[in-house]
Amino acid sequence: MVAVLSGAALTYFFGVDASQYLPTFGYDSAVRHIGQAVQGMVWVFYVFPLAHIVISRMFGWMGKYFEKLLDATYSDSDTKWKSFLCHLVSLGATGTAGYHAFGYAMSFGFGLWLAAPAAAVAVLTAYLVSGALFNRWSNRTVGVITSIVAAYLAFTHCPALPAPFETIGAIAAAVLAAALNALLVFPLVYQVIKAIANPLLASWLSDPLTNLYKTISSEVFSSVEKTYEDKSPYAVLFTHVVNVLVAGAVFLLSNELVGMIHLSGWTAWALPTLLTISSYLFVGRLFVAYKTTLIGALASIGVGAFVGVEVFAHFDHSLWYAVPSFIGAALGFGLAVFPVTYVVTRAGLETIAVSRWATPVVEGVYNFFFGFVQKFWTQFVIVYRRISLSFAPIWANVSKQWDEAWASAKETFDRAFNGKDKK
Repeated sequence: MVAVLSGAALTYFFGVDASQYLPTFGYDSAVRHIGQAVQGMVWVFYVFPLAHIVISRMFGWMGKYFEKLLDATYSDSDTKWKSFLCHLVSLGATGTAGYHAFGYAMSFGFGLWLAAPAAAVAVLTAYLVSGALFNRWSNRTVGVITSIVAAYLAFTHCPALPAPFETIGAIAAAVLAAALNALLVFPLVYQVIKAIANPLLASWLSDPLTNLYKTISSEVFSSVEKTYEDKSPYAVLFTHVVNVLVAGAVFLLSNELVGMIHLSGWTAWALPTLLTISSYLFVGRLFVAYKTTLIGALASIGVGAFVGVEVFAHFDHSLWYAVPSFIGAALGFGLAVFPVTYVVTRAGLETIAVSRWATPVVEGVYNFFFGFVQKFWTQFVIVYRRISLSFAPIWANVSKQWDEAWASAKETFDRAFNGKDKK
């Protein structure tokens, strides 16, 4: 089949020259066709078999080496090396995604405070998706993909041939490039990289990279449960840190309020101080009681409100866009962004056991100051109960006199009414 097809192609190709050369000798078209047929038969029955024998004898000894090379590449069972290579490629794809996401976000006019979170989301998404995808690919799949890429590049960059061989030449170049990549280039490059990187890097980096991916993917895919049901010391640390940040925000906003309403004197510093202390002690008490559930709910409402307001202003004050945007942003933040950020941050900080040494500090400071509030409240309740007990006889006497006066007034009213009714 190969001999016939190649013979037909060569006969057709050189037939163009023959059709221009033979008429000078006075031969007609029938002779030219007979010559083309003889040319094809000579190729099929003599030249092609001879070339096949020569090439087989010259390069046949290389077949066993190619067979070993292909088998070592496409049937590689070194799982540790393949895992390392997959995670290395995944990290490359992750870095590329983060770089382009940050660049696109900045080009759209986003500030750093929006571009950085967008890049972080792109990095995390690319890391999880590419890691899961590459770990499921075999070397055969990679070989097929790289061969398709090689064929595409060869087809699009093939030098132009005379008509009518442009398409045929491009297709031939694509097929040749795909075959060379699959049978020679990819296996050789793969084995060279493995020979260098396997003993130097994969031998000690494969397991840490695999464990890192498993930890992050496990945390992310169960992030909602692990965030809103977290009872660990890290949740306590996170709650107190958020409480301090909220108290700081209250202090800054109350200072802005003081400037807006033009307060001066002792009220100018007393109001921010009082509001900040109240926020730290009493809002913090709510945070301590409900932890990540309350924090996530409030943050989701805030993000949803921000997005809804922006959409409301952008789309000519249309509630049809603003309300779904508010709901979508709140749900997206509460069910995806906040949990994922929480568990990823926790996984990173817990590598240095941050909750072990930081939680007692922030919790102790809060309990120290809130202890004064508890003592004050306890004393207030004791005093209130004592006052209530001391006034109990007085209130009982007043209540008795009131009941008697009310009964007397009611009796007088009934008599007057009944007497008027009798008349």
